[in-house]
Amino acid sequence: TAEKLTVIDVNPAFTRITRIKPKETYNKEVYQLFKNVDNDAVVKRIEFATKTNKAINLEFPIKTKRELIWCELHLSPVNDSKGAIEYYVGILVDITERKKNEVERHRLWREERTARARAEQALRERNDLLDVLSHDLKNPLSSILMNVKLAMRGNSKVTNEARVTALEIISRSAEKMKV
Repeated sequence: TAEKLTVIDVNPAFTRITRIKPKETYNKEVYQLFKNVDNDAVVKRIEFATKTNKAINLEFPIKTKRELIWCELHLSPVNDSKGAIEYYVGILVDITERKKNEVERHRLWREERTARARAEQALRERNDLLDVLSHDLKNPLSSILMNVKLAMRGNSKVTNEARVTALEIISRSAEKMKV
């Protein structure tokens, strides 16, 4: 009924969702049925809806002896010909699986962000290593190339002594690269 939100009937789906037997619901106020709901905001929203003649949709958990059941309640006033609230129609939907999926999706999202951050860090470290290696390899390679060109000159200006010195430099530079 409209004044006290007294339950006059429930269907089998209500019983299945809430685990409350039909005989336990008749002539009880809605608030009494959901006394195991931890959320005072749910009760306040229902009270607001009854005072303002508005339909509401809200989600809340119901704790049973064995489990937590998430519900979505659609509560709509039904008015008489003069516009006064005659009664309310409530539709209760079990959204437990949806809530579990939301939790799982959020967990996967956090894992993906963590994995992405690790991959980005690994990529930065790899790039830093390649920069160092590139720099360390350029110095000996430059020296090797310059001395190879000097040793390969076939003109008379390059002495055998200069060629031997160039080959020694090439050898030392190559040794540095081994380390």
